[in-house]
Amino acid sequence: MTDIAQDGLDLPGMAEADAHAPQGERDPDHPHPGQWRLVAVQVSNWGTFHGTHDLKISSKGFFLTGGPGTGKSTLLDAISALLTPPRTLQFNAAASDAGPNRSKYRRTVASYVRGAWAMHYDQATGEFSQEVLREKTTLSVLTLRYSDGQGGTVQLSRLLLLHAGHSADSDVKSLYVIARTPLDVTDLRKFVSTQIEGKALEAAHPGTQTFRQFREYRAAFCQLLGIPDEKALGLLHKIQSAKELGDVNGLLRDYMLDAPRTFELADQALANFHNLSEVYEALVTAREQRDLLRGLRGNHEDWSAMRARGGELVDRRADIDVFAAQHLVRLLGRRPATSSSSATASRRSSDASPRTSPRPAPTSPSSRSSVAARVVARSMTGSSRSPASRSSGSAAASAAPSSPPSWPRSSCAPRRGRTCSWPCSARSRR
Repeated sequence: MTDIAQDGLDLPGMAEADAHAPQGERDPDHPHPGQWRLVAVQVSNWGTFHGTHDLKISSKGFFLTGGPGTGKSTLLDAISALLTPPRTLQFNAAASDAGPNRSKYRRTVASYVRGAWAMHYDQATGEFSQEVLREKTTLSVLTLRYSDGQGGTVQLSRLLLLHAGHSADSDVKSLYVIARTPLDVTDLRKFVSTQIEGKALEAAHPGTQTFRQFREYRAAFCQLLGIPDEKALGLLHKIQSAKELGDVNGLLRDYMLDAPRTFELADQALANFHNLSEVYEALVTAREQRDLLRGLRGNHEDWSAMRARGGELVDRRADIDVFAAQHLVRLLGRRPATSSSSATASRRSSDASPRTSPRPAPTSPSSRSSVAARVVARSMTGSSRSPASRSSGSAAASAAPSSPPSWPRSSCAPRRGRTCSWPCSARSRR
């Protein structure tokens, strides 16, 4: 009745029986036969444990106690080195969290292989250095042996090789081993020289698996021991490191419960919102650019039309001189009649007034025509020049003082006893 009830239990770590696995002796003290439990720990050249040391573990559980410096954390770190992913592995976490000043002296895989046990202060250099137990080439072996209480055995081992003159974690050569039969340190040491021969170990012990990477090694032993995922290993490492767990809610949420899919959907929605926000900002910017540039074409057309009109007005400015010359010709053509009537009136006024100075006689129509012709010719010559030269010529003409036309001397006949106001009168008197 008891056997039937135990066979029907669904307990963690209850793996299916392997027909090919060698069967050993049954453990009558095993509380739940078929469930894998730790029964033995073996360390060799690990920290201050110099040489090989075996520790038997009861399948019902164990309580590890001891004073400071007795090796409690060293044993727990050996278990963590076999079960915890390297990226989250932190040795002696409780002591490492004491403060930032201890960060440079934290324990590492290389320091455990070397057997660092104290820090030495050099007064000459003012620096600390580690005191180690093993300075030459060292092989360290860690082993965990599990039993299901029904004769089944699973052994997890890790071989660590560090050559002399090296002290960094990257210099440590590592090999993970999974065996279905108990293997002692002496059995594993045969396959280590300058390298760790994993293939030779598999050939010598059928059913044994070797791994260089932790990922493949973890997948294999989790399948054998019935460990569902990597979170269980992280929780075990956290508990073994004696690090503060916080509240129960954090323990259950971070280490025991799977993350709900709503978190992933929320992250996707947030990422989509950011993308849509960027698209919206781009559309707003494009709309502002369109509104700003929409009137540019009309403004350009207006500017082009005004520029063409201005060019036409500049070209027509040359016609002003021609028009002025033609208008002057018309005015001079009307001058004779007006001049004769004014001359008659001036004679009458002169006969009535005292005869003090002579006045010039009006010019002949032929002389006026010749003057008009010269003005028209000058205007036509100025209009045929380029706009730049016309503008410069017109400016010069406007700047220079205008002189009265030079009338022919033959037409100047002042009367006797009168004085002529024209320049030619002075020359005629000379």
